[in-house]
Amino acid sequence: MKFIAMTFLVLMVGASVAQAAEEYKSAYERVMKTGIIRCGYALYPPMLSKDPNTGEMTGIAADVINAVAKSLQLKIEWTAEFGFATSIADLEAERFDVTCIGFWRLPLEAKRLTYTMPFVFSQMNAYVRIDDKRFDKDIMLINDAKVSIISADGQMSSSVARNEFPNAKLIELPNMTQLSQQIEDVAAGKADVFLSESGAAEDYMAKNPGKIRRVPTPEPVNVYQNTLAMKMGENDLKTMLDSALIDVIENGQMDKILKKYDPDGKVFKKVAKGYQP
Repeated sequence: MKFIAMTFLVLMVGASVAQAAEEYKSAYERVMKTGIIRCGYALYPPMLSKDPNTGEMTGIAADVINAVAKSLQLKIEWTAEFGFATSIADLEAERFDVTCIGFWRLPLEAKRLTYTMPFVFSQMNAYVRIDDKRFDKDIMLINDAKVSIISADGQMSSSVARNEFPNAKLIELPNMTQLSQQIEDVAAGKADVFLSESGAAEDYMAKNPGKIRRVPTPEPVNVYQNTLAMKMGENDLKTMLDSALIDVIENGQMDKILKKYDPDGKVFKKVAKGYQP
């Protein structure tokens, strides 16, 4: 009898799992039935910050996804924090529906992801200690075995370091290490350079003056599209989110969001509106 009961329990659990998997065939279907977009997120201001006391999310991405949800008459649930090294696997495991941050569109990751249209462009630049001017006249002097670049496992800065400065020494911290730790290590002389989107670095410099500086260059090291990402094949969800993002951009909401977080327009670059008067 005990064996029969155990077999029945296993069959019931298996049936429940299969039923749950069958209940929602896609993230789009789940969103439409529940009215909730389950957001995955990574914290890097001013793109996204979390109040440690209230849990409130603020920043460019928070304002964008809230505007998107409002226009679609949906709700946002900040479901899980992720590290960039595991973000794709987390999407594929359905830990959340969408990466509700500025997720950069990258060719290699496009093999496994579906991206929305961009809502803003980010610039990646090189940053050094406040008194380090070795690379001011030629940024390619970073490409030297005597120069160390600090990053974290899974971050885009690691890929850029390998591609743009392959001869430099790459120091990779554990996945999900905050950018502030990398900046502090450069300021303390534990590494020479860190590569970062301007927003996060400028935010740090404003709050911690006299520690680091951007290597002056005519153009950024790289420019990237900030998107919302989903697992591969979520084309219905992408179409719905794209329509909402177009509305956010075209009706001026995006201008107001950027003015709030980047009033001088030095950090982020706007996506051009389809209609030009």
